[in-house]
Amino acid sequence: MQEVNIKYTGSDNAVLELAEVMPNLDSRYINSQEESGALQSLMNLQERGGKFVLTKHKEKVVGFITGVQTEQGYTIKAAYVNSDFRKKGIGRAMVLCIEEALNTFGLEKISATGIDKRNYASQKFFKSQGFTFFPSRGNYFAEKQIVKN
Repeated sequence: MQEVNIKYTGSDNAVLELAEVMPNLDSRYINSQEESGALQSLMNLQERGGKFVLTKHKEKVVGFITGVQTEQGYTIKAAYVNSDFRKKGIGRAMVLCIEEALNTFGLEKISATGIDKRNYASQKFFKSQGFTFFPSRGNYFAEKQIVKN
């Protein structure tokens, strides 16, 4: 795997870095297609307990997970890995990063909302990570219990 740096954070710096990346993504990954909209969405998420997993290669964001840390665990809102970095274990490493962070807080559950029924790659990924799927408003909701260390 190419050398990457993965970090779990809720920092303002992470919000700014993600806001730069998100407008360039396909709308399947992010609802907001302009930087100001992406920045506002991320700031709103951050105010509600948003935590982000950033994956960088040579100081460039090549993958991320956005979500909210809750009393029970972490809810994934969006996940993305640059196509040049897929199938290299980065998605798995980002989920493990969340699991390790949650373990330090004594939390036990990761969930993912709004998984599109037509996004078979996303479904396959989450299933390979041990998530269980449930139908939810025309899409899927997925959940995984974390094994405590």
